[in-house]
Parts: sequence; structure tokens; C-alpha cells
Amino acid sequence: MDFMLEEFSNEMTAIGLDPHILPPKSHSFEKTTLFVRWHGSFKLYDGYVKGLSTIYRTNDASAQFVNDSLELVVNLGFDELEGGSSWSINFMNLEKTGGLHFQVDSVNLRLILVLSNATQPPEVTELSIDSLGQLTTDIDGLGSFDFLLEFLTNSFVNIFKVQLIELFQSDLRSLLNDHINKIKIPKHCQ
Repeated sequence: MDFMLEEFSNEMTAIGLDPHILPPKSHSFEKTTLFVRWHGSFKLYDGYVKGLSTIYRTNDASAQFVNDSLELVVNLGFDELEGGSSWSINFMNLEKTGGLHFQVDSVNLRLILVLSNATQPPEVTELSIDSLGQLTTDIDGLGSFDFLLEFLTNSFVNIFKVQLIELFQSDLRSLLNDHINKIKIPKHCQ
């Protein structure tokens, strides 16, 4: 498992997936209070996460037979993930732009790998987040919009947490399956 993770880490760097580009996200709101229409929006774009190639096994792996298949459960982690994004906010037709940087001190994942037939490669059936550590952000460019700092920080943190969860549960899982499919199982092991 450790050898496979090391190869996977090298492959991620070689094919340019570390840093991983995040899709743009946006949110808008509109509310009328006492005949005043409050409206605005914010956008995150040019986002990235780096440190995905630092993946490693955090504990012993366990294996068991389930329904005639071998199920391997492995806990994974990353040394330190960090990323950033550009942002723009529009509030009542006043617009500001800036950037942000974030760090996640720890991410722990649970990987379930199933080998159902010795002639087929194993399949990642689950890649879930066991815990997501402290996520800290540094936002610049607010200027006179300082009163929005708390709202923006919470919004950015929540959006990045959702993006990280999506990244791990779909993109990273798919990449791991692709990497595992390239593994040749020796005939004497079948």
C-alpha cells in the first residue's frame, strides 16, 4: 500500500494535478427589508489546492473477507494542504476584489479498497473524510469592506470545505482507481 501511494503521489505531480485547480464558485443574494432591496454576490475563481501529492498511510491497514471479496481499509492523510483563490464581492453595486490563502492543518481520509476477483484490479469503493482539521484563512483586499470580514471568512471557509469534500470524494477517488487499474497482478497471485 505504501509503495502504491508513493507511486500515486509521483504520478499526481508528474501529470500536473498538484496543485489541483478548483472550479469557480459564486453565490448571490437579494432581500427586501422596509422597502429597501439589499443585494450582492461573491465569486471565487482561479482557486487551487496544493499538497495532494503528500498523501500517506496514517495507521495500520486492516483486511477482511466480505461477501467473497477481500476488503482493505486504510487510513490516509496529507502533510499539509494549502491553497488560494481570487475573489470578488459586489454589495449594493459596490465591488471589491482580492485574494485569499488557506491552510488545513490535517485531513484524515478512510479508503476502502475491494478485490472481488483475482483477475480484476482492486476498486476504491469508498474514500471519505474522517476528519478535517483547522482551516485558517488569510484574506486581503477588503479595505473599507472590513465589516464584511466575518461573513466572508465563514463563507469562504464553508465553500472551501465543500470543495475539498467534493475533491476527495470524486476526483481523488477516480484518480486512485485509475492508478490502481494500471497495477499488474502477477499470475502466481491470481
